[in-house]
Amino acid sequence: EEERLRKEEEERRRRISEELERRKKLQSDYEARVISAIDALESVVSTCQKHRELRGQLDPATSIGNAVSPLEGARTTFQEQTKKSLKSDFKKCTAFVKKLKSGSFPSPSEVTSTNSAIRTLNLSRYVEEVAAAIVEPGGGGSKVKLTDVPGIVALCVEMHRRYEGFVESLVPVLLAGVGGAAGGANPSSANDGDDGNGSSIPRRICLRLLTEFIIHGIVTDTKPILKVIAEAAGAPSSSSFSTGSGEGSGSKEYAVTDANLIVTFAKTGGLEILGVLPRSVRFECERLEKEVSGKGDGLLIVVPPEESEASALGESGVENKRETRREGTEETSIAGDDKDSQLSQSATQQHQQLPQPPNEVVDLEQALTPTIPAPLLARAQTALQSLQITVTSPSNLSTLLAIPPPLSTLTKQHCLGAYRTLSNTY
Repeated sequence: EEERLRKEEEERRRRISEELERRKKLQSDYEARVISAIDALESVVSTCQKHRELRGQLDPATSIGNAVSPLEGARTTFQEQTKKSLKSDFKKCTAFVKKLKSGSFPSPSEVTSTNSAIRTLNLSRYVEEVAAAIVEPGGGGSKVKLTDVPGIVALCVEMHRRYEGFVESLVPVLLAGVGGAAGGANPSSANDGDDGNGSSIPRRICLRLLTEFIIHGIVTDTKPILKVIAEAAGAPSSSSFSTGSGEGSGSKEYAVTDANLIVTFAKTGGLEILGVLPRSVRFECERLEKEVSGKGDGLLIVVPPEESEASALGESGVENKRETRREGTEETSIAGDDKDSQLSQSATQQHQQLPQPPNEVVDLEQALTPTIPAPLLARAQTALQSLQITVTSPSNLSTLLAIPPPLSTLTKQHCLGAYRTLSNTY
């Protein structure tokens, strides 16, 4: 009898420990999922704010009361204060240009580093060469890859901020590569992102760069680029970017000429050009709102329905419903058996040798619902509020968008029209 009681107690405690570990893991996974959702929202907000600040810094237009535009002011400051401290070393400057021509582009972190070439060299005599090296990389026939785009954009931002004439040397070649220079997309080069008009950069990457330039404020004359999108979507001739009116165009037929360009454009500029929140971010936002409001029931992780613990813990009886596990409770399993004091003393010693469970109160029959800790709850509420203010609020749409709202609406109609046409075709 003594051995049976000891084994039952040992098995009961083992299952209790396993249940505690399982619940801790569920809670830990839940909190990690909440943090991931918060990080996604914070990333969107910080990226939009960064791009908006950049567009303000690179704005070539003057405002009321300011005779000098922000871009002109930045270039003047660079010429008067920074340029004098930069090196005009011929070997280092030509080595930097050759490195770009070989297809070795810096990463965004390398561009912003204090020791980067853009921050230590005077490249005023190499502006056109740097632009040519970006659009015509090549010694071994190498081409710009999609992974090179963030570093190229960061490099172009700094070059445009410092040197006049850089964008004028770069953008026309990209427009020619995507088909914009000829006034329309080149159908013969529209397949699978092949090169357009002899450019070394695939057409879709040309468009990706141009779209990023709009978002970062490098390009302000957006109509040539948006015209390429309208022509790739096969927009009806009645909807024109020159008029800025797109009423009725959504109901007309779109003869899509290049679906790949439309997809590239929508993925890159969906939020800050078309004003459409990415589905993944919207999904995270909706689920996080439910969790914050207490209506989510831990839906941020997939938890199978928990079975009743009564059957799992066997013959532990009433102790299975509510366990208060503290030192000394070992003796309660044999407290009623006081006929033989020697047997009681031996059983007590054996029970004291068992591993002691934590001093926790757990309802083993009640299914676990993960909860958000107070610090995470406050952070989640702040992230949702920031997203509402920065991104989803209609009153802030003009500051979110990198192009005027009428052009954004018209371009969005063209993308939706192309999508409907393709959906009905396949």
